[in-house]
Amino acid sequence: MGKVSAPLMAAAVVLALVAVSLRPPSPTRELVSTPGGGLSAEVEEVSQAHQRLVHRARVLQRSIRGLTQAVKRQEAQMEGEGGKDSAAHNARELAKDVAGIRREFGRVEKAEAVEKGRVTPAEKPLLARGAKLEAKADEVSKRARLEQNKAEAERAEQREAKKGYSQLVARLSTEQSRLRVAEEKQEKEEDAERKRRVAKEALDKAEAATKRLRSMGSKPKGHPLYT
Repeated sequence: MGKVSAPLMAAAVVLALVAVSLRPPSPTRELVSTPGGGLSAEVEEVSQAHQRLVHRARVLQRSIRGLTQAVKRQEAQMEGEGGKDSAAHNARELAKDVAGIRREFGRVEKAEAVEKGRVTPAEKPLLARGAKLEAKADEVSKRARLEQNKAEAERAEQREAKKGYSQLVARLSTEQSRLRVAEEKQEKEEDAERKRRVAKEALDKAEAATKRLRSMGSKPKGHPLYT
């Protein structure tokens, strides 16, 4: 695949972190690690904690699937369009994806508040990883904004370069027109000078012939010109 931009690479890191964070803890392992061996007394508590983890995992998985599809679309678009021309569009789309993930986090937090249950030891790692994931999302959003600003600056520079090139082409066209006019004028002057020279040569020849005729008319018949 073509070259992937920094925001997309960061998004890949985010996906990897989420994949790790979404591994639900084993209920069996939680039961075995319960101090005192009171399995029957804590089965219900661990089961409820596990159900809450599954619920949050499903919510996060939906947001991750959306982000994965968006990243794939952006990679395909960058590969098809060359990258630079669509950099600003990709940055905006990635920022939208990050905003969507933040909304999903908000829904998860709201669901936690409604449950009014205490945070169990099994839930703490997931919450910590969720906070790290949100920090990564902020970083991706910041990089996306930087990428968008960079792309806009590049487009502004290209517009200025195109404007300068258009002005240069216009000046060149004007100079070429002036040069053609000057060449045509010079050709006309050279043609007129050539015609004057030919006419003068013809006139000189006519005058010379007239002089010879006159001189021949004034010679006696025994002159060598009559022999």
